[in-house]
Order: sequence, then structure tokens, then C-alpha cells
Amino acid sequence: MSSAFDYSAVDELVNLGADAIKIASFELSDGPLIRYAAETGLPLILSTGAARLDEIEEAVDWASHGTSDLVVMHCVSA
Repeated sequence: MSSAFDYSAVDELVNLGADAIKIASFELSDGPLIRYAAETGLPLILSTGAARLDEIEEAVDWASHGTSDLVVMHCVSA
């Protein structure tokens, strides 16, 4: 598993046979990236440390249209 910050990173993780894709909390507002990662069918892990609740809810909605394996990590950024 590794964090993907753009489409090419998602593609690289898929090509490398990653078991899951992680989205960093500061990318939770990037709907196209989340949808793209979810459409791979791999489990998706959303980190939430730097996100507001409304951003988390929206990210979960975007991800749920592409994958049924979704993990939302409760993280704290100081």
C-alpha cells in the first residue's frame, strides 16, 4: 500500500500489484483523484487528519461509487 497523489501514481500502484491505495488527508478534496482510485476496484483507504467533516463525507461519497472496500482512518494532525 502507498499513498497516491495523482493519476500516474494510481496507475503505478495498480501496475505494481498494490493491495490497496491510500489517499492522504490533504487530497480528500480531490474528487477526480478519489473517483479514479476507487474505479481500480482496489480497497481504498482515506486518511482524515487534515480534513473537515464535510470534506470527509464528500470523499466517502466519491469513493463509494467505485469501491465497496473502503477504510476511513481517524487521524489527528497537530
